[in-house]
Amino acid sequence: MTKFIRNPALGNAVPITCLIALLLMVAGTIAPGFLARRSLFNLLRLAAPLGIICIGQTAAILSGGVDLSVGSVAILTNVVAANILQGKDANNPEAFAVCIGLALLIGLVNGLAVAYVGINPFVMTLAMSIVIQGAALVYSGGAAGGAASPLVKYMGVGTTAGIPTAVVIWLAMSAGTLFILHFTTPGRRLYATGANRKTARLSGVNVPATLVLVYAASALSSMAAGFVVTGNMGVGTLEWGFDYRLISMAAVIMGGTSFAGGQGGYAGSFVSAIALIVLNSLLTIIRVGEPVRQMIYGGVILISLWASTRKR
Repeated sequence: MTKFIRNPALGNAVPITCLIALLLMVAGTIAPGFLARRSLFNLLRLAAPLGIICIGQTAAILSGGVDLSVGSVAILTNVVAANILQGKDANNPEAFAVCIGLALLIGLVNGLAVAYVGINPFVMTLAMSIVIQGAALVYSGGAAGGAASPLVKYMGVGTTAGIPTAVVIWLAMSAGTLFILHFTTPGRRLYATGANRKTARLSGVNVPATLVLVYAASALSSMAAGFVVTGNMGVGTLEWGFDYRLISMAAVIMGGTSFAGGQGGYAGSFVSAIALIVLNSLLTIIRVGEPVRQMIYGGVILISLWASTRKR
């Protein structure tokens, strides 16, 4: 049992699961309806976009980098998709093709700049985030517009076999991520790259190609989250409730993935995404303002970084 709990691939999944149980108990005491089945499913539906974004963020941090453009890619997807869809399923192919193309372009530019030009990933992805935000503002004119198609609405607010479809999508992507990270050659190459790039090169790993794939995958996961949020909101808008750039970093590091790279995994990120959404809902119940929430999320990152440093 002890070996299972200390499995590096699990990160902090087990203790954070206990934290979720504690948060739910506190929230349920304050607001008894919080623990109702419908309420819990709504929490998971809200956690799904964050959890999907954390797939790419986990890969980026495992590689020894970080992707600060994740939130901007999701927002750009939301704005572009809604304006192309205009509420019609007939426009789905065009919307998905354009958004996938944009995500791949952004991911490839990030990856190539980090891997081949040698730009620091923090600086590169932050700059890309600013560019994307500007592009989304210009494209949308700063106003909400467009409308999600029935299919995309189904992705955001529909149910499949009684489970929110957003959660089903998240679970499917999570299963694929865990399989790739722990049972495939690309996954092993990613861990090797994050642990020690020089050693990885000497072992035959194509480190630049691995980094390019990481940032492309990160952009694609953010694009997928953008479609889920589009279905949830129903329109394209720049006004989102979460800063996914900050909260995704908090979830990944809190989940036990080392910011230095090469240690951790998605299991911890998965559970941490749920924990942060539960925490956010609890803060809403007790009416904590946004500035204090940002301080709390920042504190989570600092404490998690300190704990990660202590482990190493």
